[in-house]
Amino acid sequence: MPFFERPSAEIFYLLEGEDSAPCVTLLNGYSRSSGDFRAFAKLLNENGWRVLRLDNRGSGQSQSAPGFKVSDMVTDVSALWTHLGIEKSHLLGVSYGGVLSMLLGNQHAAQVASLCLVSTTPSSFFLSLDNNLASQEGDALEQNLARYVSPKFAQANPLLFRSLIKEMAKAFQDPVSKERAAQQRKALDRYDFTALLHGIHCPTLILHGEDDGVIAPEAAEVTHRAIRQSQLEIFPGVGHLFLAESPKRFYEAVLSFLSTQR
Repeated sequence: MPFFERPSAEIFYLLEGEDSAPCVTLLNGYSRSSGDFRAFAKLLNENGWRVLRLDNRGSGQSQSAPGFKVSDMVTDVSALWTHLGIEKSHLLGVSYGGVLSMLLGNQHAAQVASLCLVSTTPSSFFLSLDNNLASQEGDALEQNLARYVSPKFAQANPLLFRSLIKEMAKAFQDPVSKERAAQQRKALDRYDFTALLHGIHCPTLILHGEDDGVIAPEAAEVTHRAIRQSQLEIFPGVGHLFLAESPKRFYEAVLSFLSTQR
């Protein structure tokens, strides 16, 4: 398996697609792994994109010593691009991964061709849900996880909804996974990177669900106003989890945006 050696960490990654194709890097959210992007990565490959996906510190198959910082996670991505000879990559980040993407777009601008910021926020002020899920269990945990999807989706897809919540809860029930999730949260606890958004100058697509119960849609509005070359799409009836709730619309929006960046 491909692992990238970093100071106090081993970062798991997958690079798929033709070497000559433009690259898209995918960064996932809090405690989630790159495995969630499997179907999306295949679709991107089929549409002529090379795809890099990786597990952030504290998730998936990546291993890291405790006490890492968000700056370590940002540098992991930049260093991996250099290691793989990727001079410039398009970058899509979901939720926590979106925060990392904002920082990469500001601090490593020469390596970022465009940004797609999904269900994310430049400041913890816009968090509608206490994300300290690693300290919760049982019904309290499941009730908070239920806020990740829109009420409309939950009502229309009761079996899928219950299955999704049970699967998400697993990351916070295993003692090792629970501790790693707590480390991720500590690395990005109270923060405000809003001022840095003005330093992002690449084309940017911002996607947010109107019924997001984790991050208030106002966060997307703030991000849109701050990034000059940005466009904003608010999806009615969608919550925090685009990939689960509205994958087709999500794929179409991202592919349409990327097609203008070739």
